[in-house]
Amino acid sequence: EDSPVGEIGRESGWRVRAGAGSVRAARLFLAVNGFAPALGVLRRRIFSLFTFASFTRVLDAGERACLGAREQWGLVSEDRMGTTLRRTRDQRLLVRSLVRYTPSLRSTQRRLEAMRRHHRRSMAVRWPALGDAELEFTWGGVMGLTMNQGQFFGRLGEGLFASLGYNG
Repeated sequence: EDSPVGEIGRESGWRVRAGAGSVRAARLFLAVNGFAPALGVLRRRIFSLFTFASFTRVLDAGERACLGAREQWGLVSEDRMGTTLRRTRDQRLLVRSLVRYTPSLRSTQRRLEAMRRHHRRSMAVRWPALGDAELEFTWGGVMGLTMNQGQFFGRLGEGLFASLGYNG
């Protein structure tokens, strides 16, 4: 966390440079998913998308009542790029929706605010009684997809292995 890899290279094994430090190892296992192409791995097989999610504040008793009797549940879209929605154990709603192609692998505060507004509008349409249920957190993250919806798991080269291509 907070140690972005700047370089991966062969040097009597593998060397990974992150910030001011580096690590050497005989074998390297990459589990970097959407960041793989930026590291020069499987560039023609994986592309990166940003997906976004928001959490409401803890809902009050009246708001929880409009969600039904089950205190915890989850809904997953039939479309792998569709919306997922969860009612969490601590009585919040978590919505994950919207994907954007972002070759820079970075999102902006402006985009996060737009995603937050979209999540809020879509929840208000579904549950008008939630009216002012504030979204306490909104974030985005990179995911790697493949054109054939398949994952890559295996050896890329001498001492180099990977698990890549989570497809939602």
